[in-house]
Amino acid sequence: MPDPLRSAAKVLMVEGDDEERLVKALLKTLGITGVDVQNARGKDNFKRELFSVFNTPREGDLEIIGIIRDAEGSASRVFQSTTHIFKRLSEKLNLPGLTTPARPEVFSQGTPRVGVFIMPGNAERGMLEDLCLKSVEKHPAMKCVETFRDCIKTLKPPPKVPAKACAQAFLAAMPEIVRCVGEGAEKKYWDLDSEAFSALQSFLETLR
Repeated sequence: MPDPLRSAAKVLMVEGDDEERLVKALLKTLGITGVDVQNARGKDNFKRELFSVFNTPREGDLEIIGIIRDAEGSASRVFQSTTHIFKRLSEKLNLPGLTTPARPEVFSQGTPRVGVFIMPGNAERGMLEDLCLKSVEKHPAMKCVETFRDCIKTLKPPPKVPAKACAQAFLAAMPEIVRCVGEGAEKKYWDLDSEAFSALQSFLETLR
């Protein structure tokens, strides 16, 4: 049976499996339905996957499309590269109504409306794991994580992505160990009601 969301008027594209599972958990918490959450399966695949979105037959018009990516070293650079993809789409597919937002976390007024959220949000450097850890910063297990964070700094070489290592350490301290950050979201080990997620929740509310 065809997936009815494949022709949904609202599309949200994320970077990978953990982002997909977290966003779906947040949408469920917020009671938002009818959103086609698509997984680009890697930051280098956004261009290809976005072209596919606009070439997919659908019953009605595509009304809104949101993109969620990690900032990593530079939120501004990631935002610029993402909006550049949409500009190329507009030119190549002759979509004059396709405009880009002026800044992250807001949506353009074109057709479809376009929005880009760069995690962890608020133009900060980092990624999904930083956002998740911020949501549980008052959890007792974070004392153990802080000790772990201090310890791994002394390793030679240290972990390439400390935030990912710390997120795994936090999840290892939970009653039932889970395999990944996204599964942690489904188990509600991350505090999805935390103020840390407020900016992302506001972004998702636009898709209601």
